[in-house]
Amino acid sequence: MRKLERYVLMILFGAVILSPLFWKITGWNISLSGVSESVDGPEATAQNIWSGEFFSDADSYLKSNLPGRNLMIKVRNQILFSVFDKSPNDNILKGKDGELFESNYLNEYMQIPGAASDEYLEEMSEKILQLRSLLEKKNIKLLLFLTPNKVRYYAEDIPHAWKISGDRKEICNHDRLVKVLKDKEIDYFDSIPLVEKYEEEGDAVFYKTGTHWSNKVAAKVAREFSDYFEIMTGYDIPEFQVESTALTEPLYPDADIFDTLNLFTKAYDKYESADCIVTDSNTDAPNVFFRGGSFMGQSLKRLVDVGAFGKNVHFENNYIYYENYSKIEWLSKFDAYDEIDLEQFMKDTNVVILEINEAAISNMTWGFIDYLLEHPEIIENS
Repeated sequence: MRKLERYVLMILFGAVILSPLFWKITGWNISLSGVSESVDGPEATAQNIWSGEFFSDADSYLKSNLPGRNLMIKVRNQILFSVFDKSPNDNILKGKDGELFESNYLNEYMQIPGAASDEYLEEMSEKILQLRSLLEKKNIKLLLFLTPNKVRYYAEDIPHAWKISGDRKEICNHDRLVKVLKDKEIDYFDSIPLVEKYEEEGDAVFYKTGTHWSNKVAAKVAREFSDYFEIMTGYDIPEFQVESTALTEPLYPDADIFDTLNLFTKAYDKYESADCIVTDSNTDAPNVFFRGGSFMGQSLKRLVDVGAFGKNVHFENNYIYYENYSKIEWLSKFDAYDEIDLEQFMKDTNVVILEINEAAISNMTWGFIDYLLEHPEIIENS
């Protein structure tokens, strides 16, 4: 038995030693998705060796550059996913029927660590009114765009451990926010009941492999929002219809969280494309400033694509896209507004659109509303 063990160890050792030569000869390379930092080799100086830094750096380097590392990671991940029915990514949960959920969206749905307070919702609604008043003085319209959390549509597929760990109230943050907005006569466009309608009509509103709404539903929501935009602002923008076709491979972001799992198997849902066909290209080309997250970007960018606007600045998370998405800047944090010339980006704006995703109600717009109220000159000089 010991002799057999020695042979096995010798074979494994030889495989590890020779694997770099194998990769070089065959050109076979297994890549991983996601963000990873390259680790440089250790610097062998007397000071580094004496302090122990050399050995620590060497350990990190070997872990990151181990021959066959990517292959071993994918094998491990596939076994966890397919054999043990577990997600290899701690931030992604695998529910029933292969439904994938991001943990932060699950946390918000289950109200962990708790629901948004009534005082906070009251305070933010008052600030929205103040911002609306400030914008109206410059003849700028303010529109609110409410977007959903995937979990609400697939709550029956949530892993059991999460169902019993949360303290979800019967009236969720979204419903309470909507009530406050109605009470204060603040207009808003709520995509959540619209998505529910699409689901009832048979649309795949979210895919098992993604955390965002499907491309088809995102486009259909944009189409409905365009009518709301015209009614609320008085500006004419292009008319379009949404057409879809079946796909064998997903379009981004329909498998965005599945891709982070680094598996050998391919995304496993039935996907569709979404094309916006312009039927009336007439537009007043208003200048629009967007502030929101990825749901807004995936959906309302369709309006930019059909030529609805003049100057448009799309402030998504900590990225700023402008000149019809041809240029981009980014912030070190979502709320690092002092890092950019916000006054210049908002100059000549006719309409401001703020997205409020129901999973981010507890921190809506990442302090953007507060920042504008604290710096009214940004609007006054726009």
